[in-house]
Amino acid sequence: MNLVCPVNFIRRHCRVIIAVFFTSAGLFLRFKKLANRDLWCDEIWQLAQTVGSFKPIWEKVHLIDYTCFSGDYFLTYPFVHFLGDSKWAINIPHYFTTLLGFFIFYLICRKYLKTALSFTIGFLILCFNGNLIFHSFEFRPYAVLPTLSLAAFYFIDMIISKWENLSWLKKSLIGIFVLFVVSFHIFGIMIIGSCFIYSIIIETRKPYYGEVIKKMMPFLLCIGFLAFLLFFWHTSGTMWNSINNENTFKYYPDPANDFIHFMRQVFANLMGNKKYGQKFLALGIWIAFLLPHKDRLKQIGFFLVMIVMPILCILMADIYSGYWFLDRQFIWVMPLYAFLLSWCWDSIFKYDWKGSMLMRWLNKKTI
Repeated sequence: MNLVCPVNFIRRHCRVIIAVFFTSAGLFLRFKKLANRDLWCDEIWQLAQTVGSFKPIWEKVHLIDYTCFSGDYFLTYPFVHFLGDSKWAINIPHYFTTLLGFFIFYLICRKYLKTALSFTIGFLILCFNGNLIFHSFEFRPYAVLPTLSLAAFYFIDMIISKWENLSWLKKSLIGIFVLFVVSFHIFGIMIIGSCFIYSIIIETRKPYYGEVIKKMMPFLLCIGFLAFLLFFWHTSGTMWNSINNENTFKYYPDPANDFIHFMRQVFANLMGNKKYGQKFLALGIWIAFLLPHKDRLKQIGFFLVMIVMPILCILMADIYSGYWFLDRQFIWVMPLYAFLLSWCWDSIFKYDWKGSMLMRWLNKKTI
């Protein structure tokens, strides 16, 4: 039997094979989790708001709670209305959004990563993240937010970096998508804002990009104006008032008293799993930040703008509103963190270790 053809096929399509394998495993784990649990109180409450006649969302009704806009209601209402209240039926749109999230994650990794091993690391973390496993098929908006964050990063990076090569149809569709994300959930404005800030910072480092920004400015101002109108429309009357008197740090250590344990718990939940060597994999981000490779500043910027800044904003909002600081609030940051780790490991694998200063120093010591 000639083994050359299968080996060549695997080499040519190894990234697709990795993506399909871990996507299948990830979906299996998510279906298994749904099969082994019942709807919990927040899901039952959302379901109660979704049954019955279609609600006039243009009247600015908060269908679930003050953080949840009409996005998930739009998405799930037809399935609840026509298929009933079975947990399997009402979550059908979340099955497809989760699958779409894996596909967009693949597109992002294909663009940024060069090694099959870093591809594997990214999908391994995404697949086995316990928080994502639970929330992906939850009857709550948190099932969709991870996919929206990946899509926002992919499309906003596209429109900022390839502005002059995109047709106005594609630009308009991306603009409509941006407005949809802002209207989906209160965190949508953070998802969009962090993606725009990061992409613009990265591109403005290029010497010629000033002229491109000038050409792009009317589009950005228009989309930004409409996005803020939508955001303030949805949040007016609720956002600016304290809504709870809960202990913000009931489930997390208070960083003012125990900053180290607070950070450890945040990063543990970003990974979402202590198995499969993921503690070791988390070291990749710090190793890559120390190595003088060409993508180091981009990765540090990604970490600060796409990971740290959103979590800090959520924490401050929880303190202000008197609400618990919870893992699910930054569920949409977790797939971006999985990508960042895979990107950092990719830089480590590609790094010229033989020509590094460390190796030159070791060679001098051995001579």
